[in-house]
Amino acid sequence: MLLQLICFVFVFKPELIGGDENSTVQFRLCFLLVGIWWWGFGQFALRRMPKPVAAGSGDQQKSILSLGYKELQKVWNQLKQIPVLKRFLLSFFFYNMGVQTVMLVAALYGKGELEIPTDNLIIAILIIQLIAIPGAYTISWLSSRIGNIKTLMTLVLLWIALCFVAYYLPKGGIYEFYALGAAVGFIMGGIQSLSRSTYSKLMPETKDTASFFSFYDVTEKLAAVVGLFSFGYITQITGSQRSSVVALAVFFAIGFLFLIYANAAKQKKA
Repeated sequence: MLLQLICFVFVFKPELIGGDENSTVQFRLCFLLVGIWWWGFGQFALRRMPKPVAAGSGDQQKSILSLGYKELQKVWNQLKQIPVLKRFLLSFFFYNMGVQTVMLVAALYGKGELEIPTDNLIIAILIIQLIAIPGAYTISWLSSRIGNIKTLMTLVLLWIALCFVAYYLPKGGIYEFYALGAAVGFIMGGIQSLSRSTYSKLMPETKDTASFFSFYDVTEKLAAVVGLFSFGYITQITGSQRSSVVALAVFFAIGFLFLIYANAAKQKKA
């Protein structure tokens, strides 16, 4: 957050670093600061983490790619025996298609479809980051009251509503876009952290947590690829990004149905 605020100041006040509104030095400096930030905090973590110990023989190291696929297959075989976790992952795949796509194309939608100026887009992105903090705390509190899956169901319903709000936003509606960004920021970070914690709670007791979370990450990345491809393809054939936003609502709706399915399995198991 601190780094984003610093870059925000440099972009809007380039004269502080000897630039002007026509220069690019402020943008290049922001990229440099990001690299330094990652390197510095990376050193802080790596110097305190235990030294890794290589496992397996040399032959195993040579076939690390195939071993990775075998680990994913092993997790998939276990998921077949855990209906609640399998249904949750199906739900996560669909609603995460929407979440990841929104993260990747929000600025593009604001710039291309709503004709929001670049400076206002930067402000909207900053609003999303600031609102995400109280949003995460609120969602954590809600999950402690009604449970993780029911909280996720609530958040997915909110995502569906926001998709329709985005569909009807007027061109040039800067303040409406700010309001939408605030709402998105409020639930975006929370749904990601809550999804991961829910997955960890539904996992079976195992020492092979790395393989299970690798499967989770693969599911997340595949959802991002499919979601972004769908957004671009629908925009291409319809000529409007608004149609793609409606498609995102459909992804969230499918995820919501699978959440109901997962919750039913959880109650049955209980």
